[in-house]
Amino acid sequence: MVVVGIDASGPMSSVALIRDGELLAEERLEEGARPSREVLPALDRVMTMTGLSMESVDGLAAVRGPGSFTGLRVGLATARGLAMAAGKPAVGFSALDLLARQAPADLLRVSVWIDANREEVYTAGYRKSRGEWELETQYELLSYARAAAQALPGAFLGSGAKRYRGEIETRGPEFRVVGHRPHLAADAARAWARLAAAGVKPDPESLRPLYIRPSDAERRRRWRPSRLTSSA
Repeated sequence: MVVVGIDASGPMSSVALIRDGELLAEERLEEGARPSREVLPALDRVMTMTGLSMESVDGLAAVRGPGSFTGLRVGLATARGLAMAAGKPAVGFSALDLLARQAPADLLRVSVWIDANREEVYTAGYRKSRGEWELETQYELLSYARAAAQALPGAFLGSGAKRYRGEIETRGPEFRVVGHRPHLAADAARAWARLAAAGVKPDPESLRPLYIRPSDAERRRRWRPSRLTSSA
């Protein structure tokens, strides 16, 4: 099965092509690259490297967030548009879920922290059940201090865990940060291949961005100054 993966959720975007679980080609964009300009050319380069065309692709997978609002929209719109044009299925995956699957096989619990700037992290906790990672807590946006205070013992990974390693590991020896791969395009492609092999049909709702944090425009709409009236 041939699957294209697209990740424009973070500061380092990527495009990957896998076949039967094997990575055929990957393009990792430089930090700060603009997904709206770089994702499609990167995909063209990946297809050229492999000698494959969109007609050879069985499906597309994109990272749906949380992360950069603009990047998420670009990545998901690209996957959706290519899928519609080629008549292929497309599906989106949470960056938090994909990162959890990177955890070492011997772990039973992992917390994923993605740096959300503003001294905040997107976070979720996972527990292993029958060899698969299952969501143990809801997706949340927390200050790193609050996330550290309520964290359960175990391993932590993600850009937020890397940034706030000191706050995590000072909790005790049972709290440790493990490494992760920041480029998630290949992870998304492999996740879709696994679902397809299991007979799971793509859910169109999965192509909606997973923001978690409201946009600045949404926050402005929610905050409306009360009108002051004076009596005669």
